[in-house]
Amino acid sequence: MDLNYGMGIKCIKCLQWLSMDSVNIVYPVITAVLWSFNPAVISRYAKNAPPSFFTSIRGLLAALFIGLIIVLNGGFSFSKLSPAILVLIVVSGILGPGLGDIAYTRSIQLIGGSLSIIISYLYIFLAQAFSLLLFGEELGITEVLGGLVAFVGIVVATYGYRGSNRDLRGILLAFASAVLWGVAASMIKLFRDYVDQYTVSLIRTGTVAVFSAILSALTREKPVVDRGFVIAVFITGVLSWGVGMVLFTYSIYSLGVSATVVATALAPVLSQLTIRLVAREPYSRRVVAGALLVSLGIVIHAL
Repeated sequence: MDLNYGMGIKCIKCLQWLSMDSVNIVYPVITAVLWSFNPAVISRYAKNAPPSFFTSIRGLLAALFIGLIIVLNGGFSFSKLSPAILVLIVVSGILGPGLGDIAYTRSIQLIGGSLSIIISYLYIFLAQAFSLLLFGEELGITEVLGGLVAFVGIVVATYGYRGSNRDLRGILLAFASAVLWGVAASMIKLFRDYVDQYTVSLIRTGTVAVFSAILSALTREKPVVDRGFVIAVFITGVLSWGVGMVLFTYSIYSLGVSATVVATALAPVLSQLTIRLVAREPYSRRVVAGALLVSLGIVIHAL
């Protein structure tokens, strides 16, 4: 009787997971798909765009898009948004999509996308560690193992693609982006009880727009706006940051930091597919194997 009761409880928990988490895990996967188009789009349409100016316009378009969504859904809600929480959201925006993306972009320029992706996506483990040590999120063996398998998938899919050099500055910048992304991602869960995912995403993208514009002015970048630039900022701004950041924030709210960052490990693997799609190159077995490993890591994490 006790055995049957125990099995019944396990079945109920399994059904609850299938009805809730299995649906919610779709959101970070969609985020990963949207993010995977960035390297190919930027490489084709905005290869020579001033990085800070480009990032600023991306942030601006994303903020405008999210703001429109908020208005259509009934307006802004700042009732629980204290000055302290507002500052923390701004800081997370500067650290993650601000400085983190700038460091990542510069790292790619110095050591190539292959090695940079592998080092930068150490953010999976750093986000897990920060969320555990700083914010008390539970982290079990399946979470760690799932992250490890997903990271191996990234290495299998990306290492050696189009070659990489070993410039120390590029390596350090890639690791810096991993740290910055990890800290920023772990911070998002702090905001769940105070403000919705749309408002958090709006503040973060707006912060990136302003912060990057200031950097662009300080470094005296020369803005160049052409057809390719417009295409690139629309796709990487509205879709990647506008839609993607809302889904990423919601995923952390509902699934937690660890599950979300493991699922986004699909982004660098899928980016190899999108790059080949744009370049009309055949898919390699390594990319397919990497995608399967990342998918396996996500499943292990969810067990």
